[in-house]
Amino acid sequence: MLKDCSAMQVQQAVQSMFQAMPKTGKPQPHESTVMAGFAISCEEPSSTPPWVVAVGTGTKCLGGSKRCPRGTLVHDSHAEIVARRGLLKWCYAEVELALSQLQQHQQQLQTPVEQQEDLHHRHNQPQQQQQQQQ
Repeated sequence: MLKDCSAMQVQQAVQSMFQAMPKTGKPQPHESTVMAGFAISCEEPSSTPPWVVAVGTGTKCLGGSKRCPRGTLVHDSHAEIVARRGLLKWCYAEVELALSQLQQHQQQLQTPVEQQEDLHHRHNQPQQQQQQQQ
């Protein structure tokens, strides 16, 4: 939400992130490119700059003759598309993190009896498997 964050602050944050990246793949000083980015800011007024979650650059799109029918090549590498792909990757990682934290929290909420039952089950499982194999 850009409620308390100006467009200039977002632009500066995205540009700073881009400048901090390694030189590989960046345009040379005499070249130019298009850049796009996604940033998150807090709702409450804060002196904290927006947090950049994705940055992309590019102006190319593969022609029809160079497209791969198996879908193994990126057809559209315009800055907005590349940044959107980065945003989606970040979103999926956040969902995985939230699910992992939820599972840990649920394990902590187990009663001591349930924990003992889980330990007993895990401890006896290898013995049961050995007996079945014999």
